[in-house]
Amino acid sequence: MSNKINWFIGHMKRTVDVLSEKKKNVDFVIEVLDSRLPIGSSNNELISIFNNKPIIKIALKSDLINKNDFKNDLFYASIFNKNDRKRIINHIDFVLKSKKDSLIKKGLKSPTFIGMVVGLPNIGKSSLINFLSNRKRVNVENRPGVTRKSENIKITESLFLIDTPGVFIKNVDDYNLGLSLSLINCVNRNVVDKRELILFLINLIISKKRFDILNRLSLIHIWRCRRSHKC
Repeated sequence: MSNKINWFIGHMKRTVDVLSEKKKNVDFVIEVLDSRLPIGSSNNELISIFNNKPIIKIALKSDLINKNDFKNDLFYASIFNKNDRKRIINHIDFVLKSKKDSLIKKGLKSPTFIGMVVGLPNIGKSSLINFLSNRKRVNVENRPGVTRKSENIKITESLFLIDTPGVFIKNVDDYNLGLSLSLINCVNRNVVDKRELILFLINLIISKKRFDILNRLSLIHIWRCRRSHKC
C-alpha cells in the first residue's frame, strides 16, 4: 500500500501555470472548500500563488454537517439554501468594500470586480457559480476532473467570476487525509486502495458511534469480521 496519494495529473500542472499568469487580471480569489473537511480540502500550495489578492474561503455543503462543527473563521453555505446566495454576494461585497470605496474616490463611478474561483476537483466550484448566477452557466457532474477551461460568468452588474479546473494537492503525505478526500469525491478513486478506503470509512463511522449507518450501508458484517480477526 502506498503511503501517499498523488493525483496531480498533466492538465492540473497546466492549470496552475495559467492561473499564475492570469492572476494579475483578477481582483480577488474564492477558494471553495467542503464543509465536511474544511481544513483538509484547502489547497495551500495553490492559494499561495495569489498571496497579494484577497482570499475568500467558502465552505459548501453546510447542509451535510452539524452547525456545532462550524469553524468561526470560515464562511459556510449551501447551494440548496436560497438565502445563501444573497449572503455570499454580500460577503464578497464586504471583502471588496475598501477597494470599491478607493476606486470611487478616484472617480470610477461603477467599478466592476473579477474573481477567480479555485479549489480541489469536484469541490463545488461550478455549482457555486451556477448558484450565484441564478442559472446553469457551467457544466456540473458528480465526479472530479470535469471542468477543463476557465469561463467568465456575470453574477451581478459589478461582479464577475471565472470558473477554473480543479487542482489537486501535489503530494498528500497523510494517507488518512487522502482517504478522506476520496470519500468526499475529490479524488479519482482509481488511485486509492478500495479495501483501505472501505475500512477507513468503517472506522470513521464507528468513531462517531453511528452503527445505524453501518447497517444501512450493509457494512456491519465487515466490521464484525474485523473485530473477530477472521478477515
